[in-house]
Amino acid sequence: VIGYYETKQAALSALVKYNDNPYDLTSEDLTFKNLYEKYIEERGEKLGPWLKACLTTAYRRCNLLYNIPYRNLRSYQMQNTINASGSYATQKQTKTMFYHLDRFAYEMDLVEKQYSTVTTIDPAPDETSRKPFSNDEIKVLWQHADDPWVDSVLFFMYTGFRINETLSVRKSDVNLADQTVKGGSKSAAGKNRIIPIHPKIKHIVEKRYASSKHYLFEIDNNKLSTGAYYSRWSQIMDELSM
Repeated sequence: VIGYYETKQAALSALVKYNDNPYDLTSEDLTFKNLYEKYIEERGEKLGPWLKACLTTAYRRCNLLYNIPYRNLRSYQMQNTINASGSYATQKQTKTMFYHLDRFAYEMDLVEKQYSTVTTIDPAPDETSRKPFSNDEIKVLWQHADDPWVDSVLFFMYTGFRINETLSVRKSDVNLADQTVKGGSKSAAGKNRIIPIHPKIKHIVEKRYASSKHYLFEIDNNKLSTGAYYSRWSQIMDELSM
């Protein structure tokens, strides 16, 4: 038995499809929740921590789909979930999760069509509220380079590191002989990348290196949390009117 159908025509159509491409009948009732758990179990170790976290967050938004047999899931249900996700970033995250599950289900012969390929997300925002520092502001920062933590702002500018990447730079990641620093965390290509120390911040890195114990930017020999750093950043911006 492959199922029950309202009409003979629908039953014969299903039988033809099954004969053309037999699927595992035990997977017929595999729900969205079952498939996600199976995917994480089989593929989770190969996922980077950032991607795995994104998929987990997106999955939590799909609670209305948990008990639906995955074979019965259609694009409009995926699209409704994407639309309800909110911002462009979260919509993209949810669509990515559907794509991974769809591809996994297709490999298992659980579905014949990957409906996630026809879903859409809102256009990416054209502008961001964040603005780069102007040349005049950079000059002001250099004038205050000896003020507490202003050196960290200059470090960002001349390395391109994100906040969490900067705070994770260990003293052992700094090579003063080669004038490089190792860091990065977001993607496979970005992890442990080697960044040359720009001549303008060489003295900043050397000073921090000499005074640090574990991390290049630390407080009382301990790693600084992102939240604790933001308070210092905000104080600098307020004092320098930026």
